[in-house]
Amino acid sequence: MNVLANRQTIVVGIDGSQQALGAALWAAAVADRMHAPLLLVNATADEYYYHYGIQAAIAYPNYADELRKAGQEMLDKASAAVAEQFPSVELAAKVYNGNPDHVIVDLSGRARLTVVGAHSRQALDALLGSTTLRVANHARGPVVVWRGDPEAALPESGTVLVGVDGEEMGEQALDYGFEVASLLNARLVALHAWSDDEEQASARLSESLAGRSEKYPDVEVDEIVQDGNPGTALLQWGKDAQLIVVGSRVRNRILANLLGSTSQNLLNRATVPILICHPLHR
Repeated sequence: MNVLANRQTIVVGIDGSQQALGAALWAAAVADRMHAPLLLVNATADEYYYHYGIQAAIAYPNYADELRKAGQEMLDKASAAVAEQFPSVELAAKVYNGNPDHVIVDLSGRARLTVVGAHSRQALDALLGSTTLRVANHARGPVVVWRGDPEAALPESGTVLVGVDGEEMGEQALDYGFEVASLLNARLVALHAWSDDEEQASARLSESLAGRSEKYPDVEVDEIVQDGNPGTALLQWGKDAQLIVVGSRVRNRILANLLGSTSQNLLNRATVPILICHPLHR
């Protein structure tokens, strides 16, 4: 069965790290509530062969097989952990041949949600070269960059914080935010950071929320209008959140504000998972 056929599947990148395992358990909890299939993915890039060609194939004839075997072992471990805690989730796992970020970005174009684990908080220049940031930047649909304690990976108490700017992708972030808050039985905090007129900012936020509270009557909403930089505001309010939700254009503006400064960007500094709402395309 093609679990990616109807864009209902949640895809998780697995690389053997504890953060990837935490991401898988978090995604499984969400999949359980969404009644969505879960696909765990490992990608093996035969870079040694790619760079050294026939000499590598002669010197290490079993290299590719060993990579695939190691990838399958990572998937087996993650699958066992997921199945133990979420036996009702429809679960599949597959080793793909290719560059990990290319594989995951490609799969994101057919997924309902893509989840990748963020490794230890690192310098900004190192993060920019990571698979996590490349997937976060180029995913073809919504992507969660998961960070947290792998021993307590499941969604727990805490708000769902949504960055609102009145633009199209910010509106999509609100849609995802309400859906996830409803699934997780969480309070939603809608945050709009302004730099012009507070009254107009409040009106924009109220306009953005109109209709969604009626669609999700179970979700309690707090409206926050704050003067200042949106990235700083999200980091401030995100300390008490279990998930931060932003539109991709909001994210790009935040990165533009923080890059080049002594501060690290939102993806590197936040201590909770971040959902980035890219437009859907294949």
